[in-house]
Amino acid sequence: MNIHIFFIPLFFKCVYNIEDDYIIQVIKKYNYPVEEHVIETSDGYLLKAQRIPHGLRNSKPKEVALLAHGMGGSAENWILLGPPDSLAYLMADRGYDVWLFNSRGTLHSRKHKTLDPNRNRKQFWNFSWHEIAVYDLVDTVNYILNVTRKDALFYVGHSQGTTISFVMQSEIPEMNDKIKATALLAPSAFLQYTPSAIVTLGARLKGLGEVRFSL
Repeated sequence: MNIHIFFIPLFFKCVYNIEDDYIIQVIKKYNYPVEEHVIETSDGYLLKAQRIPHGLRNSKPKEVALLAHGMGGSAENWILLGPPDSLAYLMADRGYDVWLFNSRGTLHSRKHKTLDPNRNRKQFWNFSWHEIAVYDLVDTVNYILNVTRKDALFYVGHSQGTTISFVMQSEIPEMNDKIKATALLAPSAFLQYTPSAIVTLGARLKGLGEVRFSL
């Protein structure tokens, strides 16, 4: 995991002097169409998902793709470099309806129907990759397929985005029928061999390194 991804939201916030809508302004800056959707999870979290429905030279995308960020990141990880280098723009220009995932607790998804992230810290922040996978990812995929009227989509995950894919596809196998293909960038499943002393210690204390995925 690269440390710099933690500073991307702060970087944008400083440059644009705004809160969680900066990503919309950045995408519009390059003249790409953009939508923002609010997805309510089964356990009450309110997630924002940004959508680039098509590229600059095409208005009828053939396929749907969901891009999921790594730990400490958000949807901006997929648009930071600008066109044509960032994957979100690249895929939109190649005929994809691109959706950007934001897991609970990120800048764009820090709301809940009944819990406040500051006043109800213990309850709001009591989640792990399991909840992000079986609630956030599952409900996001289902929402996208309902909106686009598609039976399945393409999935791209980076780091934590790969972990939640493993969890979803193993814990809820029926979701596999809704994924046409999965691209895993820097896949992460086991933590006990990471060079980070802090993460290694956390893995041993919590038993995270012993997770088994029945793929």
